[in-house]
Amino acid sequence: MDRFIESCRGREQYDVMVLLSGGKDSTYLLWYLKEHYRLKPLAFTCDNGFLSPVAKTNIEQTLQKMRVDHAWGKPPVSVTARLFRALLYKASSRWLPANATVCHNCFGVTYAVALKTAVEMQIPLLAVGFSPAQKLFAPVYRAPVAEIRNFIERSQKDPDKLFGLRLTADEAAFFAIPDANLEEPPAIILPFLALDYDIQEIRRTVIENGFISEGCEHPLLSNCLVNLLMIEFDLLRFGYSSYEGEFSHLLREGKLDREEWRALYERVHSEVDRGVFMKEQIDSVLTRIGLEKRDPPNYMLVPPSPKT
Repeated sequence: MDRFIESCRGREQYDVMVLLSGGKDSTYLLWYLKEHYRLKPLAFTCDNGFLSPVAKTNIEQTLQKMRVDHAWGKPPVSVTARLFRALLYKASSRWLPANATVCHNCFGVTYAVALKTAVEMQIPLLAVGFSPAQKLFAPVYRAPVAEIRNFIERSQKDPDKLFGLRLTADEAAFFAIPDANLEEPPAIILPFLALDYDIQEIRRTVIENGFISEGCEHPLLSNCLVNLLMIEFDLLRFGYSSYEGEFSHLLREGKLDREEWRALYERVHSEVDRGVFMKEQIDSVLTRIGLEKRDPPNYMLVPPSPKT
């Protein structure tokens, strides 16, 4: 991976686009590529309309401290709200875990907006801070070029199939990537699949450098607000969150403190059972995407009933 990353240095105005979500992993990755590989990064944030206030503060603080250029990508909220509504309703009606149903499709929106920007700005490399437990392309650090080409071609010829939604002409134009060089599209890498993924070192680095204030690195605070709804959804329907598999994997590898995460697990389960888990944020998400809770024993998410 080292030789490949270094081959991108100095080719264009920016060597790499780093997806910056406001969480500790993407913040650390931005710092690591800048300091360790001496790359000139463009930090890029896709605002799907549901970024948490903590994530936005973390991004602002990181940019002030790290002094890197940054760009926002803002897909139409009409698309992201419809996408979340359709996917959560599908998960609800078919008894599917919310995380497995929603996150992969939602990342497709981020992927499309970031890839289009990278093409337009001629950035040769796009880096994503997924952990080893969040494998996107299989157990390899670099996305297959054929998949990237296929995605670009679909954005041009059949954008409705990018997210499984019927898009308006303006929405389709927003996501289309018309001028990409299919012979050499931007490369996409997941460096944490090749690097030593040390959560404690990541946490220490982002806090000690002042990129993120202590406490604000926690995923419950920095993740997309829709994640909170998905956690409640899965716990009430299945008795577990589909995120628990990811964190169990990290616990078994000794990368998380067992007692700290056991306490968090018990607190979240208790708050969900009592109906108080992040209630204000979850209610706001439901209102904005146009769903409501029904049938408490089964916890269905359905469109609101027509008002009479």
